[in-house]
Amino acid sequence: MTAGPRSFRLAMNSLPERLHDHAFARNTREMLERSRKRLAAQGYDVRRGLYGLRDPRRWPSA
Repeated sequence: MTAGPRSFRLAMNSLPERLHDHAFARNTREMLERSRKRLAAQGYDVRRGLYGLRDPRRWPSA
């Protein structure tokens, strides 16, 4: 991975999700919202956004 995309990803991850969403087209934001709803229905904790999916403590119990 080159420095440019890595820097962009790190910057975007540090922004609040509401601000982060302005960087994407409406269709992409809608797709992310549908993803959040599906994951929440399966028991994942998405209250703090999709970033929380990387934390095993926030996964549904098996």
